[in-house]
Amino acid sequence: MKTFLFAAPIALAAALISATPASAAVWNSGQQINAQISQLDRQISNAQRSRNLNQRDAQQLSRQVDQLQNLSRQYARGGFSRTELRTLGNRIDSVKSQLAAKTRDSRHDDNRGRDHDRRDNDRHDSRDNNRGGNRR
Repeated sequence: MKTFLFAAPIALAAALISATPASAAVWNSGQQINAQISQLDRQISNAQRSRNLNQRDAQQLSRQVDQLQNLSRQYARGGFSRTELRTLGNRIDSVKSQLAAKTRDSRHDDNRGRDHDRRDNDRHDSRDNNRGGNRR
């Protein structure tokens, strides 16, 4: 009986200690979500400022970030559930992917219509005019 009385409080204390990191992890994940949303907002602004993102795309992505911020605030009122954190994480990933694709498209569009690319950069070299002998 003495062993039970001694072991029970230790087991209870161990259970409480092990439960604390789980609740802290959820709270920390909420902070991480908000940090990711803020970072995404800055990335959109920077991409627009550096002209890697046009105004229409920047506005569309900024609206999605605003919706994420509102949803995050709404979820935070009652505490984040795992499902809510997963939903926010998936939506953040979606906006990140869209931003990456749109900035890639912008860089690709800048290279269109040029007479050369990195593999064929001497296509219009003056030496081409001299092939086949001296023509005058």
